[in-house]
Amino acid sequence: MKIVCRQCGAINDEDKLDPRQSYMETKCGKCGAVHRIDVGATSHPFRYGRRDADLLTAMQDYPRAQEMPLPHETHQAEKRVPAHFIKRLIVSLLLFIFLAAVLLTVGFFFFIKGSDAYKVTEAFLRTRPEIRTIVGENITFQGVPRGSVEVSGRQGRAEISLSVRGTKSETDVTVYLKKEGGTWIVIGATYEDAGGKDRIFYRRQ
Repeated sequence: MKIVCRQCGAINDEDKLDPRQSYMETKCGKCGAVHRIDVGATSHPFRYGRRDADLLTAMQDYPRAQEMPLPHETHQAEKRVPAHFIKRLIVSLLLFIFLAAVLLTVGFFFFIKGSDAYKVTEAFLRTRPEIRTIVGENITFQGVPRGSVEVSGRQGRAEISLSVRGTKSETDVTVYLKKEGGTWIVIGATYEDAGGKDRIFYRRQ
């Protein structure tokens, strides 16, 4: 016979049940509480039946109560985000950032190369004897041009840096321009020497 302790809810096995006795006492093996249980034909029918029903209900509900999650555990399970979802989200964000950087770089490249300021810069560098002295003949422009172009109506300013290669060597050149009356004019230019220092090779008077 299984008896549920009313004090702590522990289930105790009771084998010493004598139906000839009107009651029996049992001690909980967990908390030590002593309970009196009415048994046998001499006990009050209604009282016995009610206690028996209470014990049966408690025994049936006890395992169910152990398996039932607590309210805060249920909320935590519902709020927990799957690991694979977080991994996909991170990969998607990294891919988005990479594509955005590529698009910005490509857009800036075509914006600079398509500007009148860049065309004036290329023509200026191809005709300067200082540049041919530094890098040699057959001048070409390498890599992605860097800098900025600002225009307001017929006025503007620009700073364009690019890598210039010739038959002798290669160097980074920065050209400064100013737009006056709708025309771009070079006002200064520098190159990077072998020691990594910027040297002025042109300044408009």
